[in-house]
Amino acid sequence: MATKANSVAEHPGRCRHLLVVSRRPSDLAELWNFVRSRAWQCDTVANAWEALERTQVQPNRIGQEDLLDLILVDAADNADALHALRWLRYVRPELAILLLADASELWLKAEALRLGARGCLMRPLRSLELHDTILACLGDGREPIPESAHEPVCEAVERLGEDSFFVCATPAMQKLRVHAESLAQVDAPVLIVGEPGSGKESAARLIHQLSIRSGFPFIKVDCSAFPAELLEAELFGADGAYSGKLSLAEKGVIYLNDIAAMPLALQARLYEVMQEKSFVPSGGHPKRPSRVPLEARIMAATVPDAETLVNEGRLRRDLYYRLSAFSVQVPPLRQCREGIPFMFGYFISRLAKQYGLPSRTLSQSLLQACQAHTWHGNVSELRDFAKRYLVVGDEELALSELKKYAPRRHSGANTEDTHTELRWSASDATHLSQGDGLKSLVRDIKGETEKNAIVNALEETHWNRKAAARLLRISYRALLYKIQTYGLTPPTLPMLLRQAAKREGRVE
Repeated sequence: MATKANSVAEHPGRCRHLLVVSRRPSDLAELWNFVRSRAWQCDTVANAWEALERTQVQPNRIGQEDLLDLILVDAADNADALHALRWLRYVRPELAILLLADASELWLKAEALRLGARGCLMRPLRSLELHDTILACLGDGREPIPESAHEPVCEAVERLGEDSFFVCATPAMQKLRVHAESLAQVDAPVLIVGEPGSGKESAARLIHQLSIRSGFPFIKVDCSAFPAELLEAELFGADGAYSGKLSLAEKGVIYLNDIAAMPLALQARLYEVMQEKSFVPSGGHPKRPSRVPLEARIMAATVPDAETLVNEGRLRRDLYYRLSAFSVQVPPLRQCREGIPFMFGYFISRLAKQYGLPSRTLSQSLLQACQAHTWHGNVSELRDFAKRYLVVGDEELALSELKKYAPRRHSGANTEDTHTELRWSASDATHLSQGDGLKSLVRDIKGETEKNAIVNALEETHWNRKAAARLLRISYRALLYKIQTYGLTPPTLPMLLRQAAKREGRVE
């Protein structure tokens, strides 16, 4: 297969050919003036799908006038800009690619450079910058693109959206990312297996972002958060007035968290949908077709002992085998201990920026204690711990929490001890902002504390809700409301037996 460099050498006199991926080509006046001034050929396409079609046929057209030299991907109103860049680099790694982004989207610029873009142009376009950057990408300029244009990028953190990210700081997570990249190229259902809080949703979002579907929605449905009737309406719609999530996902991904919490009758319906690749919307209009094609990719998540759930009859065997044809194992945090100091520091820095608080220095003793801790709540527990330490700033309290409450944690629920004291010092208070960011942070911590108190009371009363209400000194109805609000579900009988064995000091 001939490369672009070879073809240019063979045809030194031909004009350059640019491909612009943009939904608003009329806004690129400076680019069109530049192209016309040099008599270059320039075509436009609206999305990544069309761009991929154009690039995949180019290597077979060496010597023709429409051989591509450069692709400019416009990120404005183009949700699949990074997806386009990633796949264009995969299909044609030798092809020069530029990204055009708004000046406010510096994270997009950094991510584009990390993914292999030759450069990034920022709006508003300036003639001189446009001229120098394009010529440098094509090798026609006197000076290369200045290094200052490349902002430092943390290779270990991959942005998956505004509030979602994937941390690839350990060999286990790097292996997971390679696996995710392979699954992104297979358009089939995926089962994501991992402990609570380990980052199963982030793994699903990573597969989605790396796939050809990344320009379409990623819709999450928590199966444990809905009663049976509401969950069916959530997936398939209701009374013709509400479109279900299977329809809203379009050609994107629908992510079913805690698939074993789905009622068995609904599991059977989901299996039938996956087999037929179509479904009947609930309460649909009589004039609508009887079956609607399933265009979304289904991803589901469950706990590591999925086989036990199947044997207990909580997860249909046929659905489990249908989903697990392609599966991802998300490792628990205790298997990625070498990355815990990095992740803790990253959470502190990110949360400080989010809430407008000054970041805190992390001592070696605190980092070592974090690295030695069990973290049964995995990444979610580490993030919550970082949030508390950011607010309180008491290292002795943080160290005592890691040592004192580690034996009380278990993998069945992402709990924190309810009697941890948040001791505020005068020096800490002077650093805290009184804006909405701090109020939101305090509300989050109060909510976590309330949830943990309810979980502990339910465990202590073996999920006798009336006894738990008396213990908490609240009404029975209020407790039921809180259980539904926090999405709490009773443990299975084997889990209860294991908990009893631990309390009595017996070996399981």
